[in-house]
Amino acid sequence: MGKVKSWLMDMEEDASFMSLDEWVSKHGEQNKDVYETIQGDIKMNSTYDNLSVRNTDEILSNNVAELQMQLNEAYTRIHKLHDIIEEMKQLSQSSIDNLMKAIDGSNKRWTNIGEYYDWPK
Repeated sequence: MGKVKSWLMDMEEDASFMSLDEWVSKHGEQNKDVYETIQGDIKMNSTYDNLSVRNTDEILSNNVAELQMQLNEAYTRIHKLHDIIEEMKQLSQSSIDNLMKAIDGSNKRWTNIGEYYDWPK
């Protein structure tokens, strides 16, 4: 690497952590634009990082809200199904068999359904 490129890289590295006064005393007032460019990049990246964190937090918050809504909907559906099952438990097995025959014309799948739900005979 050439001396000029090495010198420029040193100025850029120093600009990332030195104060302006320290930097100018080491590299000279005539090169102040290098310092300002590096500091501008640092500020811009810092601002972008902060925006990214805020946007990420907002996205996560929205996702959590959406998941909570879906969970509430699933919870409601489960309770409705539970209520239907409780009502079906009150039916006799023959009533269930007749209902299933009417629905699909076949009793093959429903022969032992009462065993799974402990319905009264």
